[in-house]
Amino acid sequence: MNMFESKNHRSGLWLFLMLFIVFVTGNLIIGAFFYEKFALYHQLVDVLIPTLVYLIATRQPIISTLKLNVGLSGKSIWRIFQLFLISFLIKYGVNYLVAVFTKVDSGEVTMRVFEMVPSLWVFFIAVAVIPVILEEVFIRGVILDHFRDVSLLQASIATGVLFGLMHIDLGQFGYATALGIIMAAIVMITGSLWGGILFHFFNNFTSFVVLAAFQKMSEAFPELFDIQEVMEVQAVESSFSDNLIMIIIAMLVLLVGIYMSVRYIKKMIVENNYEMPESRVSWVGLFVNMPMGILLAIYIGLNVVIYR
Repeated sequence: MNMFESKNHRSGLWLFLMLFIVFVTGNLIIGAFFYEKFALYHQLVDVLIPTLVYLIATRQPIISTLKLNVGLSGKSIWRIFQLFLISFLIKYGVNYLVAVFTKVDSGEVTMRVFEMVPSLWVFFIAVAVIPVILEEVFIRGVILDHFRDVSLLQASIATGVLFGLMHIDLGQFGYATALGIIMAAIVMITGSLWGGILFHFFNNFTSFVVLAAFQKMSEAFPELFDIQEVMEVQAVESSFSDNLIMIIIAMLVLLVGIYMSVRYIKKMIVENNYEMPESRVSWVGLFVNMPMGILLAIYIGLNVVIYR
């Protein structure tokens, strides 16, 4: 554990690589032998346990290391909610472009989880509670804490990419990375993990509410409403010009979302008197290195298997 005592981007990347391998291995074991029992709660095993082992082994004060001892001001909560609303623009733009260029449905994983749950309460816990808390503790609590030698922008983008990789599925990579960047900035600026948890909860709770509403309507009006048909992405043949127009619209929506996010993050910086850290690392050094190369190799290999 000596390599992790000096907290910098390189130790953060190596730590993420180690915990990511444990995460993937845990996923594979649970999927192969305990799928029906633990599939919905796998993060309690493959995220929580290795994270706690790391914190205990390095003898770090858990609450302060995870930034759970710092609260949020009312103004910060309002800014976080505004950023959450703006994130719909980013998610629409990213998900549409991903669907067009990769033919991958970004909502497929959520639908698989929805089909597995025995009740809406279980779905709520599996989507809006467990992943919200554990993913924040892991990424924005433990991993982000290592990125002390880079700028706010570099730390946010780097850990956002790691957050996207953690979702494994190619369809979720785009929007998970985008939202991960925003959540990292929120946590760094406020100095509180509760900011990331709040934004993350808003996002996942929205998915829960939408699917729960669809289910209730399909139960009330089965002859008029089929949740599978509503949620299924239909491949519609369109002309080249129609596709080009929709791609341009998606890109414009995405750019507007990015612009507004940057604007409100800058407001948070001023309101929280946040002192911008100086970077001692180049962008090339941040992304072109051995741990990042291994991570990409594992990620690409997993997706080749998934989509073969």
